[in-house]
Amino acid sequence: MLRHEAVGRVTGAMRLLWPLAVRPVHDALLTDLLDRAEAVLGTGSARPARWSPWVRLLRRWEQPRGAETAVPDTPLLATALSGVDFADAHAVPVHPGAPTDPQVWADAIFRDPPRWVLAVLGVREALVGLVGIARGGSSSFDTVARTADEVLLGTDERHLDFRASVLREPERVVLSTVVTLHNRRGRTYFALVRRVHPIVVQGMLTRAARRLSGSSNPVRRAAARMEA
Repeated sequence: MLRHEAVGRVTGAMRLLWPLAVRPVHDALLTDLLDRAEAVLGTGSARPARWSPWVRLLRRWEQPRGAETAVPDTPLLATALSGVDFADAHAVPVHPGAPTDPQVWADAIFRDPPRWVLAVLGVREALVGLVGIARGGSSSFDTVARTADEVLLGTDERHLDFRASVLREPERVVLSTVVTLHNRRGRTYFALVRRVHPIVVQGMLTRAARRLSGSSNPVRRAAARMEA
């Protein structure tokens, strides 16, 4: 029998935090570890542990989130555009074991955004045609250059050119955006876009980090690999 025992005493604020938050996550973690031990030993688990709704909510709250950061100085970004009228960067921390290929991150960010981002982009597509701006498509986020740790995506349009850099650093992923504006239409359009741009970018980064950092139950993933 494999058994885990813990003896302790809570004091201060932990008297409240332990029953409300710490103990549920603690117990879920230990149950996952014991289930994984069974999977590794080959005995399997007839009924793998499942997180309660409360544990799932707590885990979601502590998942990595995108936040604004300084624009990194990289060779791809330095030569991305001949002139830059706007530049910003957002980063999200990543867990050990997450993919290191920046193209995998770029695909997760731009090819599988949150549903609410898809809704925002849908509104954008419906409106831009009314003011003479070309509607975007999947090709807008094609890779145009890459190195071992960075990919550069983007496109050139009559009203503006933009590039998006996805840089995979050891402990985080940085998404940078640089824009060149060509005319009054481009400046008017981007004056509106830049208000929602940070919210959209952080939402896309956060979703990608949750998916690629393995936010689902690791025991069920390990068992699925063994069955395959």
